[in-house]
Amino acid sequence: MSATIHAISSFNLKPILFIVILVSVLPVAIVLLALHLATGSVSFKIPVVIGLLTLPLTIFLLAQLAVVKIATDETQLTIGGGLYKEKIARSVIRGDAIETLGPAELSKALGIRINGVGLPGFLLGWFQPRGGRKVFVLQTAGQAVLVPTTGAYDVIVSPDDTQAFIADLQRR
Repeated sequence: MSATIHAISSFNLKPILFIVILVSVLPVAIVLLALHLATGSVSFKIPVVIGLLTLPLTIFLLAQLAVVKIATDETQLTIGGGLYKEKIARSVIRGDAIETLGPAELSKALGIRINGVGLPGFLLGWFQPRGGRKVFVLQTAGQAVLVPTTGAYDVIVSPDDTQAFIADLQRR
């Protein structure tokens, strides 16, 4: 049986704007303002260099948004992409305990990010809830699904079609 890819809306406006403004536009604007305040005139050589230096980081972060996925096959659940990717054996997934999370439950389930990417509308990486088990998260603006496991950590994802995703995990 082939892998089933569950759509996830990771490449949306909030994280894209955040990356472009914070990583590319803001440093150039700060340098332009500092040059103007220090010299009374504006030279575009240094801001252009700063913009070119921040461009690879911007591209890298945008690529991270584009490559994430949620996939299932007969043996495993694959979540993430780029720097943060986990493969969970289907045998450790507790299908009977899978549940959707509301915003308040999600906040409690996440705790603090210990390693990963945190942007408005996009979370990917490891989280440690207060007094709970470590969680691997791929969360966008969609409905969150908690996938408990018998392993060392649980998983939280937000596929576009949560019901189809849950049915897929419980079916096998």
